[in-house]
Amino acid sequence: VVAFFQARDKEYSSGNIAPSTLTHSSGVITASYGPDGLLDLPFQITSFKVNINGMLTEARGNRFTRDQLDRMGKLKMGAMVVINDIRAKGPDGKEVRLSPIALSLN
Repeated sequence: VVAFFQARDKEYSSGNIAPSTLTHSSGVITASYGPDGLLDLPFQITSFKVNINGMLTEARGNRFTRDQLDRMGKLKMGAMVVINDIRAKGPDGKEVRLSPIALSLN
């Protein structure tokens, strides 16, 4: 299972992202078995943490908190945002921890 940041009909598991895309209102954390779509089973993100300039904040559900969005909105180009400790509930009801998402503002 792979975690993604999804906004504006695009999924990011790592790499460069525009600041306006990262803070876009449609942005959510999602999880799936990958881009090939061989298995399309529902996973519900239950919580995650965001490391912004060394400050770790937690969110419940699959959306950034207002505080996280405000902090990310103040970042300069080249800054790193790492979404980690991503937890998702699978179709069997069991919670799994997913790999981090590392994004660089570009």
